[in-house]
Amino acid sequence: MKYIKIRLLLSFGAFLISCTANSAWQFTPFITAEGIYTDNIELENKGADDEFILAADPGFELVGQGKRYDVNVNYAMRNLFYLDESDRNKTDHELDAFATGEVFLDHLFIDVGSTISEQIIDPDQRTSNNRISDTGNSTDVITGIVSPYITETFGNSIEFLARYQYGFVDFNDRRVAQGNTGAGRQEDSDSNSYLVELQDQSDANKINWNLSYIKERIQFEDANVEDDIEIYGAELGYRISPFLTLLGDYGYEDYNFGADSSGQLEGRDMEQDIDGDFWKAGFRWVPNANNTFEFKYGDREFGSTREALWQRVGGKLEVEVRYNEELTDQTRDLLSSTRLGRPNDSFARSNGLGLTADAFDKEELDLVALYKVSRSTYTFTAFQEERNFITSDEGDEEIYGFGLAWGWQFTGKSIFTLGFNWDTRDEDSTATDQGGDDERYLYEARIDTQFTPRTIGFAAYEREDRSADNSNNDFEENLLRAGVTLTF
Repeated sequence: MKYIKIRLLLSFGAFLISCTANSAWQFTPFITAEGIYTDNIELENKGADDEFILAADPGFELVGQGKRYDVNVNYAMRNLFYLDESDRNKTDHELDAFATGEVFLDHLFIDVGSTISEQIIDPDQRTSNNRISDTGNSTDVITGIVSPYITETFGNSIEFLARYQYGFVDFNDRRVAQGNTGAGRQEDSDSNSYLVELQDQSDANKINWNLSYIKERIQFEDANVEDDIEIYGAELGYRISPFLTLLGDYGYEDYNFGADSSGQLEGRDMEQDIDGDFWKAGFRWVPNANNTFEFKYGDREFGSTREALWQRVGGKLEVEVRYNEELTDQTRDLLSSTRLGRPNDSFARSNGLGLTADAFDKEELDLVALYKVSRSTYTFTAFQEERNFITSDEGDEEIYGFGLAWGWQFTGKSIFTLGFNWDTRDEDSTATDQGGDDERYLYEARIDTQFTPRTIGFAAYEREDRSADNSNNDFEENLLRAGVTLTF
């Protein structure tokens, strides 16, 4: 199976080479050199040790666009050199790559993507948001997909789609991949999925519709576990005015999440077969060119379900709010981010939920608001994510929080940024009749200055405070950093 994954990543390179003829490419290499000081390298709650670190981060951005393809690749290699204890020296990789191309005459296409991102292993243990501290509580996660698909148009507006996708998720830290972290969080896995879709989404019609069929199988490599998912769905939209459309969904879904008898996957104690009809009803309201509102409410085999969206674009204020619910597991979660071309990085939420081998019902809310006036940009973010585990007695866990940032362009080439983030993670373990409650505060002050068209310098102060139910995991850390980024 490893050879299949290597061939998949090589196919991404072959895809790039095949796109070079009659193409427009922009290749931008860069390197960031940085000096860092931390007063708590191991995130201890007492007797903290400080450390000086030098970082050298080469990387590149590759963008290619043509009539038959679209390519975006961002890569950076993070090299950290610890001056007091060189045994801590390490190299991390970050990759966000996605390409789509036309293979044959507007009918056959292929998507190829890969990500490398750093994930928290066990959120109950100490983890810093800055990725500098040495606690051994994170791992590189490598994902990849290759997805050929066929499209066809019948008449003026009826569209047909048939898609196959192979995907994989690998964990660079073998403690995680072998399920023996103590938390038993995850294991390497592969996914094979199929989608068939027929739809009419023409703006010229009052009635829009979509019929779809999805089948997916996820296999964990060392454990005797498979997850099978099958969904039949129908969506209908009826436009009753230029501004308002009524929406309705109906279908059947069958989720079979396997149990592990080998002991490799902690959190897979119980097999769950959830099947039944589902429905949702709601509306889409577009009162003007700037705002779109959408809401659906319905019922599934495991209870009521909701879906919501608000988008505001244009003007000084831009807003996006999304709420969604789904039955999933870690493999589907990570691969969905690969398809969108963005790594699912648990560090983006400073006190993330970490990795899990369990299947879960996921409820997620995200809000981003930007307000621009004169030389200032104000940013407000808020989020909530809840996992209700369904293949073990682990209960549920939840993280929620918000962030504030002010960016001030005080000269034509310099920006000053103040930021604050707060979040808290709640864990309710029905298996042990115990729970957890961790709270974290992040503060940042930063200046970025463009010295030349290809040179940007920066300096920053960061502080992180964590308060945990387990007082051994409390810590405070102050960080100073200064560096320069050169593009070529």
